[in-house]
Amino acid sequence: MNTKIFQIGFNKCGTLSIHDFLIENGIRSVHYLKGDLANTIFDNHKNGIDLLSGLDEFDAFSDMESLTADGFQYVSFDLFKALHQSYPDAVFILNTRPVNDWIQSRLRHGGGSYLDRYRCILDKPKADIVDVWRKQYHEHVANVLHYFSAYPEAHFI
Repeated sequence: MNTKIFQIGFNKCGTLSIHDFLIENGIRSVHYLKGDLANTIFDNHKNGIDLLSGLDEFDAFSDMESLTADGFQYVSFDLFKALHQSYPDAVFILNTRPVNDWIQSRLRHGGGSYLDRYRCILDKPKADIVDVWRKQYHEHVANVLHYFSAYPEAHFI
């Protein structure tokens, strides 16, 4: 398969299910890699090389985020335009779920460790993190829908 598939929604919106579906259907898919997937794509972007350099064995990419004590990187909402410009024939999947369910899932993720990492990075209380997530979610969905509305020929789901 030469066509690339990018899941460009947030984690905790079925990313692993999308990945499993692709694998079960013979598509060479990669999921998260403990943040290394996002870090590789960001490093490639920063260095001006092919965004997927070093990831040649894969055709589908899901849960492209990195969240460490040093900060966070989200390929999905920071680089989806660059991915589209580099791979205009790729399939882009904006996976969503009801925002309140998504936030609750994130709060529970890793027994609360995901929230703890966010709190350390942003130095904000839980209520403020929830507000940040809600704003990120709505802005990202709106940005993706707006962007792809200008590309009716794009393979956007």
